[in-house]
Amino acid sequence: MEYVDGVTDTTTAIPHEDFADLIHRMDSYKCLYAAIESLPIAQQRMVYLHYFGGFTYREIAEVESVHHTTAMRTVARALKTIKARL
Repeated sequence: MEYVDGVTDTTTAIPHEDFADLIHRMDSYKCLYAAIESLPIAQQRMVYLHYFGGFTYREIAEVESVHHTTAMRTVARALKTIKARL
């Protein structure tokens, strides 16, 4: 796995993917990470825990000391914001 400017997994893992596809995918990752980083810190943590860490809402709630519905709503609000920025 390579690390290029904050983006991991930048090698062409898909056999038919050409260089232009790779560049497009890297740009998409940069936009996604920029949108996540523009969120408030609490939302960032919960998004990373859920989508990159594989945590359930109950596990996030335990880590963040909030109710599981608060974790679920926080992630939902974060996704809405991310979608609007993409």
